[in-house]
Order: sequence, then structure tokens, then C-alpha cells
Amino acid sequence: MEGQTLLPENESNVEDYNQQQYSPTPFLVNQSNNAQTSLNSDDKELAKPIVTVNPQQGPGMIMPLQMEFSKYTNLNQLNHMHINQVDNNIFNIRRTSCQKICKLLLVLPLILVAIFMIIFGIYIKKKITIIIGILIVLSSFVLFYALLSIYVHTINFILGPNDITVEEIAFCKKKITKYQPGHLSTVELTSYFSRGCRNQYNSYISFKMDGDGTSLEKNYFCESKDGQIYTPEEIGYFNYVMNHHIQTKMMVQNEYQV
Repeated sequence: MEGQTLLPENESNVEDYNQQQYSPTPFLVNQSNNAQTSLNSDDKELAKPIVTVNPQQGPGMIMPLQMEFSKYTNLNQLNHMHINQVDNNIFNIRRTSCQKICKLLLVLPLILVAIFMIIFGIYIKKKITIIIGILIVLSSFVLFYALLSIYVHTINFILGPNDITVEEIAFCKKKITKYQPGHLSTVELTSYFSRGCRNQYNSYISFKMDGDGTSLEKNYFCESKDGQIYTPEEIGYFNYVMNHHIQTKMMVQNEYQV
């Protein structure tokens, strides 16, 4: 699946793309030990990706493969790109080093401007210019610290005996959220391709909560990239495992139910 184009490049061949018969890869590489796991005949029949494309240049949803994910015990048995399954109970997602550095480098232009203003102020002997430069430097350090604190570069989803813990890890801060039985209705990893000023793949992980007659939604790890982020296999497997855990371990039984 890697390297395969999920969406047609031009709108003109959208129709032809949707009519093509997908032939699943006969072997899936186990990335932990390079072993090969073959798909059985049932999975070959089910493994057909669905990609919906809006003819008005709207977002095209990348749908998970229709597979029997209950037959697999680890994500390493499937073609995956962005999610790592540390063990049976932990999913880990990390941003690339380039994404981390680029975010922090947003402060660099401000620092360069501030240094220039300070040097220029000293040269022309203007105290106000020097003061403004110093204030910009201080503001840059505050902004830099804020980015270190709020920019989440790694996220862990930990499946407990009857709960799910989400760890959001920034450069100098970690936020932990624990969802207890009855808190969650569904978890869904969504990925789609959008056309606009810039063609991009977008994704987010939605935790949907129901309670007191209201519905709430919390989105984690929202990303936009030029290239493909997740494979249909890992989208389907992640959604299956998370929701299977919710339905079997985290549902609150009605005390009046016989």
C-alpha cells in the first residue's frame, strides 16, 4: 500500500478512479521482524478501500479497508505509516523531526528583527529603538516557551482494564486525560484529502462523549501534510481496536436491566 496514490491527481479522472477494482497486496510486511503475513481468501474479498471524492473540489474521505480486523493482534501485521502499537494496549503517534523544528523556528524571525533593532538603536543612539528591540526579544522568549508547552509532538493512547488514558506530550509539559466507563461513545480516526490553495492530507482523532443528554467531542492530533499520513489499514485497525475496547470494557450496564 505504501507509495500508492489514494486519490486521483486531477478531477478529470475521479470517475475512472472510483470504478477501478482494487487488488489487495497478497503479502503484508510485519515491520517488527520483517516476517510476511499472507491475507486469507476472506480478507482478499473484504480488503477493498473506499475513497469518496466531492466533485466540487471538496474533501475526499479516505475510508478504512473493509477487513476482519479481529483476526489481527498487532498493527505490525498490517501496512501502516504513522501509528505504532507499542504493545497490545498502547498506540503511539509522533510528529516528524521536521515538523517539530519548523514549529519552533516560527520564533526565529522575531529574534532576528529584535537583534537588528538593538544594533541599529545603538548605532543611531536611539534609546527607544533599543528598548523596543529588548521588548521583542523578551516577547520572543515568552512565545518560544509557550510553543514548548502547548505544541504536542507525541501522543499515547493507553487502553486500561476498563478505561482509556490519553497522554499528550509537549517539549516541556505532559497532559494526561483519563476516560472512565460511560464517558465515551466512539473514537474515530478521520483522514481526508482537500483541494484549495494547497492540496493537503488532513487528519484528526475524534473522541465523542455522551452524557446528560448532550454530545461533546474532543479532537486530538490534528495534522495537515502534503503527503499521505495514514494508510486505510491502520485507520481501520485503530478504529476497530479503540471502539471494541469501549464496547466491551467501558460500557456502563443499566442497573435496572434484567
